[in-house]
Amino acid sequence: MHIKTLQQISHTQRDIFWATIVAFFVLTSLYIGFLSSSIVNVSVRQETNDKIIALRSKVAQLEFQYVSLQNTMTTETAISKGYVVSAPVAYVTKESRLSFARP
Repeated sequence: MHIKTLQQISHTQRDIFWATIVAFFVLTSLYIGFLSSSIVNVSVRQETNDKIIALRSKVAQLEFQYVSLQNTMTTETAISKGYVVSAPVAYVTKESRLSFARP
C-alpha cells in the first residue's frame, strides 16, 4: 500500500510538471503574439498620423488657392465666363406697430 501511494504521488507530480510546462509555453506564445500585435499597431498609428498631416497640408493649400482665386474674380472675368449681371433686387418690409403690454 505504501508503494502504491508513492507511485500515485509521483504520477500526480509528473502530470502537474507537464501541465505547468505546457501552460508556460502557451502563455509565452500569447505574450509574444500580443507584443508583436501592439508593435504593429503602433507602426500603423504612426503611418496614419503621417497621412493625416499630409492631407491637412493639402487641404490648407487648396483653401489658399480657393481664397486667392475668389479674390481675383471681377465682373469682367465673370462676364467673360458666361455669367450675366442680375437685376437689382428690391425688398419690401413691413414695420410692425404691435408691442407687448406687461400686465
